[in-house]
Amino acid sequence: MGIPIIDTLADTIKLAVLYLHAQAIPIIDTLVDTLSYIAAQSDSIFEPVMQQPKSPWLTWLIFLVMIGIRILIGIWGRKIGKRKGLDSAGFLLGFFLGVIGLIILSVLPPRIETTICVHCQRQIPEDANLCPYCGTPTDSSTEDP
Repeated sequence: MGIPIIDTLADTIKLAVLYLHAQAIPIIDTLVDTLSYIAAQSDSIFEPVMQQPKSPWLTWLIFLVMIGIRILIGIWGRKIGKRKGLDSAGFLLGFFLGVIGLIILSVLPPRIETTICVHCQRQIPEDANLCPYCGTPTDSSTEDP
């Protein structure tokens, strides 16, 4: 003897499954018939797609256009990477990964050149005049006239 609401829910689910099964059988039969027809006609349907191009220069032209597009995306990736300190990595990501590489480059944080503070030995930005941690003047601030 179970809980009445769970028994009712289980009966409802059983009825829904039986109804869906009864509705799905004609759909599945129609799908199988359609696929059988397509398989029987496959030679005539796929024949134009499977033909080789009439001339090999068309294949080379398509290949060169695809390489050209990749190079352009690589150049675009280099421009994005240059702003973030990743020139060649930007080109490579753009060339090999395409638009996904451009998205990766866009999300990457900019690379900051760092140096080590002579007093506290922590990494600080290279163009900093004072260490943000200990306040010690950096060597670059003493070299400027």
